[in-house]
Amino acid sequence: MFRDQLTEDRIRNINRLHRELKIYFPEYMDAFGKIDGAFTLEVLKVSAIPSDIAALGEEGIKNIWHDAKLRGRGYIRAGEIVSYAKKSVGLKDGTDAGREAVKWYAEQILKLNEQLAVIESALHKKCREIPYTENILAINGVGEKKTGWNTGRNGRYQQV
Repeated sequence: MFRDQLTEDRIRNINRLHRELKIYFPEYMDAFGKIDGAFTLEVLKVSAIPSDIAALGEEGIKNIWHDAKLRGRGYIRAGEIVSYAKKSVGLKDGTDAGREAVKWYAEQILKLNEQLAVIESALHKKCREIPYTENILAINGVGEKKTGWNTGRNGRYQQV
C-alpha cells in the first residue's frame, strides 16, 4: 500500500511538472523526450527555465550529467536541448515562481524514485523468503511486477 501511495505521489508530481513546463517551456517534450528520465530531471533540477538552459549551454548541460554520474546516449542531445531552449515561445514574465516549482517537482520525483527503489527491493527480498516462491514467480505474468509509466489518453502520466 505504501508503494502504491508513493507511486501515486510520483505520478502526481510528474503531471504537475508537465503543467509548469507547458507554461514556461512548451517545447519541452521535443527537447527532452522522456520528462521523467534521469537526464531530464538532472537538468531541470539545476536550470528549469529555457533562458537558464540556454545560458548553461551544451557544455553546462553535459557537466550537470557528468556530475550526476549519468552515462549513455543522452549526451548527444545536449545541443538539441539548448537549441529548443533558445527558440522557446514560453512565458518569459514571472518566471521566478515557475523556476522554483519546476526545480521542486524535479527534486521530488528523484527522491520518490529512490524511495520506490528501496521499497521494491525490500518487497522482492521479503517475497523470496516464502517457500517455493521461485516456482510461482516463474509463471508467466505472475512474476515480479514490472512497473512503468506511460502517457494516457488525457496526456498525463499513469502507471501501467
